[in-house]
Amino acid sequence: MKRFTETMQLKDIIVLSATNEITLSGTVNRDHLHFDTKMNLTSTQLNVLLNQLQKLNPYLEVAELFETIHSANQLKLFLLDGSNLMDSQIDLSVLQEFNTLKQIRA
Repeated sequence: MKRFTETMQLKDIIVLSATNEITLSGTVNRDHLHFDTKMNLTSTQLNVLLNQLQKLNPYLEVAELFETIHSANQLKLFLLDGSNLMDSQIDLSVLQEFNTLKQIRA
């Protein structure tokens, strides 16, 4: 059986500090199929993803692109907007080495 290559055009990464919930959203490209999705990540997967983004964007300090947003109920979230990156096309296979990726379905 042929293994499909999966990449994602990163839209954003959101980290909720109170719950340690990490959400990755973007457009997945699986050969000729393209679809928008959101996925939950572990902290290990986030670290791998940030390392991959840093390699793709050597002239930027990717970790410094996170913005801190304070909500009305005193919660903090950290947002990395993919449009601030020169190259935001990531290879999803490196994230699947640790845990299977779980898409958020409504």
